[in-house]
Amino acid sequence: MAKPDVVVSSDIFLGLTKQSAQSLSEAKNMIFQLVSIDGEQFFSYPNAEEPIRTDRVYVEIIKGKVVKASIQ
Repeated sequence: MAKPDVVVSSDIFLGLTKQSAQSLSEAKNMIFQLVSIDGEQFFSYPNAEEPIRTDRVYVEIIKGKVVKASIQ
C-alpha cells in the first residue's frame, strides 16, 4: 500500500457510513481499521509503545455512522 498523499484530519471520517469511510480511506491511501460497531469490539487501538502511523485510521461506528475516528 502506498503512503498517504497528505496527512488528513480524522474529523473528515465523522458522520460517514462504514462503506463511505472505507472508500475515503482507500482514496487517501490509508488502512481502514474498524474498532467497533454499536459497542461490539473487533479491534483495539494500538498501545502507546507502538509507533504512530499516519496511514491508518481507526473508527468506531454507532447506529451506522462513524462517531469516533483516530489516525494512529
